[in-house]
Amino acid sequence: MRKSTLKHGLNVRKPVATTPAKNDGRSAPKSVFAFDELETAAEALQTTHAGGSEAQKSAKLALDLESSDPSVFAYDEVYDKINLARSRLKPSNDLKPRYMEKLLETAENRKVQNEVVKERLLAKQREREGDVFADKETIVTESYREHKEQRQKMVDEENEREKEEEKGRGRLDTGFYRELLDRMDRDDVSKAVDTVDAVDCVDTEPVGPVVLGSGLNIVSSQSSRRHDQPTPHGPRSSTNSNNESMQSNRQSAYRRNKHGRSVDDEMNEMEQLKMAQQQVEQQKLVQRYARRNTQADIDAARLRYLERRQLATS
Repeated sequence: MRKSTLKHGLNVRKPVATTPAKNDGRSAPKSVFAFDELETAAEALQTTHAGGSEAQKSAKLALDLESSDPSVFAYDEVYDKINLARSRLKPSNDLKPRYMEKLLETAENRKVQNEVVKERLLAKQREREGDVFADKETIVTESYREHKEQRQKMVDEENEREKEEEKGRGRLDTGFYRELLDRMDRDDVSKAVDTVDAVDCVDTEPVGPVVLGSGLNIVSSQSSRRHDQPTPHGPRSSTNSNNESMQSNRQSAYRRNKHGRSVDDEMNEMEQLKMAQQQVEQQKLVQRYARRNTQADIDAARLRYLERRQLATS
């Protein structure tokens, strides 16, 4: 039986001995790309020499600049100035609260208002007490006096600002009503022009049968038919027919004039009715947008609200 040479399921092979190559004086065959390698080496050598010449030129230029200006390479001395200029150019990235200043200002104004309300309550209490503490000495410190003056100044500024806002609001309301009235005037003028044109058209229309409203019609056609009918009589019949035609023409003219006057009256009545409706609508708008409370009523209501709030918190 043949002895197995496997070990742990693997075939163990003997290492092959490597013999060094013998140098018999013959050179290895040259590569096909040997010429390209020589060119690459020459270019690298030229680049090295060129780099050295550039370095020499830079060193010479640096010496010349330093001899002309000793502080040309003093970067540390101007570094702070450069950073300061950059910081001025760049926007600040500080994340500040957007509404905190306004909230603080509002809180300060509310505090002043509460102090004013408290002082008024104390003044009313002193009035109710009468002369009970009239013989007592009143002591007011300098700091409290300054605080009181500053508070009064803030109250005056707040009142002035409210007055300015009220004036601006009044100007806005006045401008709104003025624009509304101008628009109404323009509409009235355009309607009046249209009415005049319509009346002129009625007055200048040619003579002929005019159709009246309310079921009325002109009988000029009958008179014209009567005039056109032949009569067996002589000159008297022609004279009578002429008189009848003149009378019918006068009646037609009278009816046309009457119809024109009725149209004018109707248009005037319509215009008056429209103007009355516009006035009523304008009064409604004025009543709708008018302020129902005066400034004194608003101040009194605000004072009552602050007093109730002060009493609730105390």
